[in-house]
Amino acid sequence: MSRPRGFTLVELLMVVTIIGILVRIALPSLQAFRRKAEAAKVVGDFEAVRIAAYNYNADTDLWPPEAAAGRVPRQLVNYLPRGFSFTKAGYQLDWDYWIRARGTSRYPATGILIGISVTTRDRLLGQAVMNLLAPKSTAAFAAGGKYTFMVLPIGSTP
Repeated sequence: MSRPRGFTLVELLMVVTIIGILVRIALPSLQAFRRKAEAAKVVGDFEAVRIAAYNYNADTDLWPPEAAAGRVPRQLVNYLPRGFSFTKAGYQLDWDYWIRARGTSRYPATGILIGISVTTRDRLLGQAVMNLLAPKSTAAFAAGGKYTFMVLPIGSTP
């Protein structure tokens, strides 16, 4: 007598259970990997804006003025890749330019502070960006969903 071909219900349940366990183990790692990739994309955009600002400064001896959040400063358009946007899926960039008549307490000669802010509702993305950019930035701070990184060193003057 030959045995019927196929799998028993118990064998199928075991396979489905094992696949479920593997998915539960792999899913958090996949999500963390995606978040790190998104953070690297934010850092790439940050670097593009920073380099554009330094190139603009090298050509004009000026820094671009403040622009509304999500808006590319008009002065940087020709220094950024074609079609570059400050509004992306999941985050928004903001060019920050602060005039400080008396400088800072530590650096009184500083007349301006320049930074780039990243605004996101994804707290874990914001933390991943902080982990990547904060060690390279002269100063970095976060408030709510806004993460700001200084471009112009605090002790420098334009």
